[in-house]
Amino acid sequence: ALPDGLQPVAIRTIPLESLATLDWTSFQGTPDQSLVADTPADDAHVLEEILRGLLGRFLDEASTGLADERGELLGFLLTAEQTPRRAIFLDLVIRPTSRGQGLGRYLLTWGMRALSALGYETARLWVTESNVVARRLYDELGFQPKGRALIVRFQGDERATASPPQPHRSR
Repeated sequence: ALPDGLQPVAIRTIPLESLATLDWTSFQGTPDQSLVADTPADDAHVLEEILRGLLGRFLDEASTGLADERGELLGFLLTAEQTPRRAIFLDLVIRPTSRGQGLGRYLLTWGMRALSALGYETARLWVTESNVVARRLYDELGFQPKGRALIVRFQGDERATASPPQPHRSR
């Protein structure tokens, strides 16, 4: 059931800047802070690429936002297709002041039901080992670890890319 006083909001009706600001601020001060963009503007660029389908066909039907009665965005779920039978939850975000109220559980359960209705058999998501709160929720909802990965975040230096690469000559 939808939590009292909240309303679902179609993702594409939410301004990109609102999504990015909530996404970026929600990760600040968490163990996963280093995994998001450096600024809300950079975050908007990443979210724009997700919505364009660069991480798999974006599934509008399995993505949603949650707003309060004033229309303030409290959280959202972004979902994409990995294969015709498997989808991935790319981003689950809850406003820090709204955590602990079951909104993440609602969004994830809603997303899993939407995927089932669309014919997907499985869903995946990524979570860091240090994100204990999220891992507890995922465990409770039946997600199980499938594998482990090392995430390395690179950042380019504009000065290093200012000149074109030189051809390699072998002898």
